[in-house]
Amino acid sequence: MFDSLKKKLSDAIKSFSEKEITESRESKEESSENLENVEKDNNQEESEIEDIDKEQNLDKKSGLNNNLNKNNIEANETEKTKVKISKSTKIKSVFSGKIKLNDSDIYNFLENIRMILLQSDVSFDTTEKLMELLDKELHEGKFNKKDLSDELINSVRNSIGDVIDKKSFNLFDYINEQLKLNNKPFKIMFLGFNGTGKTTTIAKIAYNLKNNGKSVVLSASDTFRAAAIEQLNYHAKKIGVPIIKGTYGADPASIAFDGIAYAKSHSIDVVLIDTSGRQETNKNLMGELEKISRISKPDLTIFVGESISGGDLSERIKEFSQHLKIDGVILTKLDCDVKGGSAISISMETGIPIYMFGTGEGYSDFINYDSSYILKSLIP
Repeated sequence: MFDSLKKKLSDAIKSFSEKEITESRESKEESSENLENVEKDNNQEESEIEDIDKEQNLDKKSGLNNNLNKNNIEANETEKTKVKISKSTKIKSVFSGKIKLNDSDIYNFLENIRMILLQSDVSFDTTEKLMELLDKELHEGKFNKKDLSDELINSVRNSIGDVIDKKSFNLFDYINEQLKLNNKPFKIMFLGFNGTGKTTTIAKIAYNLKNNGKSVVLSASDTFRAAAIEQLNYHAKKIGVPIIKGTYGADPASIAFDGIAYAKSHSIDVVLIDTSGRQETNKNLMGELEKISRISKPDLTIFVGESISGGDLSERIKEFSQHLKIDGVILTKLDCDVKGGSAISISMETGIPIYMFGTGEGYSDFINYDSSYILKSLIP
C-alpha cells in the first residue's frame, strides 16, 4: 500500500542525507588543514605580540610616547581576542557532530518533496501546508550527522502527522453505543458513484454487524440501475440478511421508507440504505438523494469513494456536501493505491473524517481509520 509514494520519499531523504554527509566530511577535512594553519598563525601572532610587549616595556622605561603605546596595546589586545574567537567558533561548528542545513539545501529538498507529493495525488493546498510545516522544522533544527536520514524521516513524519486527521473512529463501536441508547433502528445512508465499491462496502458492514450479534436489513434504494438491485440482493442472500427492494425505476425514497418500517416491525437493529451513484451528478440525482435523506432521516450519511481516484475525490465529496450533510468517508481499494494522496488530503480538504478503508473484496477486508497506520504506510 502506498508503495510508490513510500519509495519516492525514502529515496529523496536518503539521497539528500548522503549529499549532506559527504559535504560535511569534505568540510571537516578542509577545516583540519585550516586548523593547522590557524595554529601556525596564532604562534606567529603570539611571537609578534611578545616583541611588541618588549618594545612597549622599553618605551615605558624611557617615558617616551606613552599615549601612542597605550593605543597600540589596546589595538593588539583586541586583534588578539578577535582572531581566537572567530576561528575557534568555526572549527567547533565543524567538529561538533551537528549539521545546520543551509537555506539552499533546504529549498532544494523541499522542492523535491513537493513534486513527489503532487505527483502522488496529494492536493495542492495540502502539499503547501506540509511544505510550510517542514520548512519551519528544517530551519529551526540541528541534525545529528550520524543519524541525519532518520532525523529527516522524523521531520517529514511529524509534518504529515500534523496535517492528517488524528481522530480514530470505529463505526461498529459507535453503532453499539447508539443501540445501547435505544436509538433503534440505527439508519445509515450510503452515497457514492457507481463502480467505487459502495455496494460491496454495504455488504461488508452488514456481514460484520451480523457476526457481532446485530440484526440488519438492506434497502435497495438504487433503482436507477437494475444491476444494482441484483448485486445487493446477491450479497443479502450470501450473508443471510433480509433486503427490501422494488423494481427498476421505482421511487427510491419509498424503498428506504419501507426498509425502515420493516426494521421497526421486526425489531431490527440497523438499516443500511444503498442509493444511486451515477457517474455524473445532476439536479435529478441530487434531488433524489435529498428526498431519501429527508424521508429516512439517517443517523449517519457516509460517502464511499475509491482511494485511487486522486485529487478529484475531494471535489466530488464537496459537490455532494452542497446538498447533503456527509458525516464520514470510506475509502475503498486501498490495497491498489500505490500513491496514497487521497488518504492524506481528504480530511484537510473537506473537513470530513475518514471512517475506514476497504482493502480487498472479502467481507472482512477493511480496516478502521488510524492515523498511525497511515504514517507507517507512508514513511519508511
